[in-house]
Order: sequence, then C-alpha cells, then structure tokens
Amino acid sequence: MHPDAHRHRGSGAHAGAQVNPADELLDIVDEQDRVVGRARRGEAYARGLRHRCVFIQARNAEGRVFVHRRTPGKLVFPSMYDMFVGGVVGAGESYDDAALREAEEELGVTGLPRPVPLFRFLYRPGEDSVGDGGPVRDGGPVRGEDALRGENPSRGEGRAPGGDGAAGGGAVGGGGDPAAGGGWWSAVYEVRCDLPVHPQVEEVAWHDFLTDAEIERRLVEWPWVPDGLDAYRRLEDFRPRRRE
Repeated sequence: MHPDAHRHRGSGAHAGAQVNPADELLDIVDEQDRVVGRARRGEAYARGLRHRCVFIQARNAEGRVFVHRRTPGKLVFPSMYDMFVGGVVGAGESYDDAALREAEEELGVTGLPRPVPLFRFLYRPGEDSVGDGGPVRDGGPVRGEDALRGENPSRGEGRAPGGDGAAGGGAVGGGGDPAAGGGWWSAVYEVRCDLPVHPQVEEVAWHDFLTDAEIERRLVEWPWVPDGLDAYRRLEDFRPRRRE
C-alpha cells in the first residue's frame, strides 16, 4: 500500500522533520488502543497494522466549518471532499500534540489554540466501526479527556503518558499479532481558527468555510472520504449527548 493511504492528511512527519512518509515510525495498537509495538508507516499500511489518527474540525469566528477537496493527483481518494484536517499520530506522540501539529500544517497557520478533545473511536475500512451510533469502548461511551488519555474507563487501565510507545520497545511481530486486522483508532477534536488559512496547494484543490446546513446539503451531492464521513456522523451524534 502506498504511504498516502487512508486519506493521509499532510506530511505526517513531526514538526521540522524532513522524512519519507513511508519511513515515519508509528505506534501500533490493539483493539483497546494499547500500544503493542512500532512499525514504519509503509509497513503498517502494507500489513494492515492498527495505528492512530487525529481528526480536527476547524471552525472560523462565524462558526463555519473548514471543508476542502483533495487534489486530483492524490493516489488515494483523489478529488474527494473532507470536513476535517488531521493525520497519523507519530510514535511516542500524544493525540493532543498530533492534533495541534496536523491542524497547523494542513491549515497553513501558526499559533492555533490547542484543539479540544471530544471522543475517540476505532475505524475499520469497509466495516462498521466500534460503537453503535457513537464511540464505545468496553460497553460504554468514551468522552473528552478520558477518551484521549488512553485509559480504559471500566478497569482504570492505561498506558503511561508520553511512554516509549512500544511493547518491550520492539517492533510488531508476526502470527497472532494483536495489531493485525487494519483500521485506525481515531481521536476527534474541534478547534477555532480565526487566522487566514493557507492550505498546501499540493494537497488541496479547493477549500472554503461552510455552514453546518451547507455541509448537510452537500453530503449527498459530493463524494466524501469515508473515514471523515464516519467521524462526522459520530460527531453529529456526540454533540446532543454532550449537552445532556
């Protein structure tokens, strides 16, 4: 699989690093989002190893949502629309740090406030993702900061924040691999962007800030990247619950 798989958002490299995206090191996780090893991005995609992603919905001062269309030259999902910015989480990188980095990279800005964590879910391409209308883990919804610090709310288990990201410090092994099966744990955020945006022309063919009503009208008219559409539907379901 090409390094530009699953709607790769931006360079995916850590700030200031100039690396081949296929060589970027990722944390590999199991179905409970526990780190079980590390692998290069190219290997993770080729072997269908479960990893981590961030989705950030950016709104301007008027409350409009940043929407963009991928360039036609993209190898994956060319010319498809997206209502999120984001990308993969690097090895040892927190969801929060990845969200800020990817949002600034893809919007072409600096000085954004830190994106606000909302929820997390396991996306499985071509299958129903974990949850029944909303993000679920161990039988219950995972929300806000608890959802993003890697803790199991039922048993209080978690990974050490900022840990080395590898089980035993090694790479992911072979048969019986708990990270096999594909998909990616997806952390959803929101951020307010009052700055002029300058998306990368190599990545973005068109962009605008649309109202929620405009997005709803376009859902059946425009082709949307599938993981972003799943995240959007979950976000729409999450917001009424948050107000309860």
